[in-house]
Amino acid sequence: MLASLVTLLLVGAALASKLAACGGCYNEFMVTDLRTEPATACLALSASTVDVCTADYTVSIRNDCTDPLIVGTRTIGPGTSSSIRGNEVPSDASGRHSLAATLGATSVTISWVLVDTSP
Repeated sequence: MLASLVTLLLVGAALASKLAACGGCYNEFMVTDLRTEPATACLALSASTVDVCTADYTVSIRNDCTDPLIVGTRTIGPGTSSSIRGNEVPSDASGRHSLAATLGATSVTISWVLVDTSP
C-alpha cells in the first residue's frame, strides 16, 4: 500500500513538472494554402511546424527556375533555397500573408494562411 502511494506521488510530481515546463502554451496553428500567383511550377513552397508558444514558423522557398527570385532584398538563385520567418510577414484582413517577389521579369506573389486549429 505504501509503495503504491509513493509511486502515485512520484508519477504526480513528474506530471506536474512536465506541465510546468510547457508553460501553459496550448495554441495550435497550421500553415495552409501556400501558393504563388501566377502559379509557378518551378517554385516549391513549404512551411515548418508552428511553435505552440511563440507562433514562430518559417516558409521555405526552393527556386528550381532558370531565373533568380527576388523577395525584398533577398535573391534566391536558381537551384537554391531560402527561408523566411513567416510570423514577420503581415497578413491582410482575410488572414492571408503575402510577399511580393520578382522572378526574372515576372511579378510573383507568394502567399499562405496561418490557421488556428486550437480546440
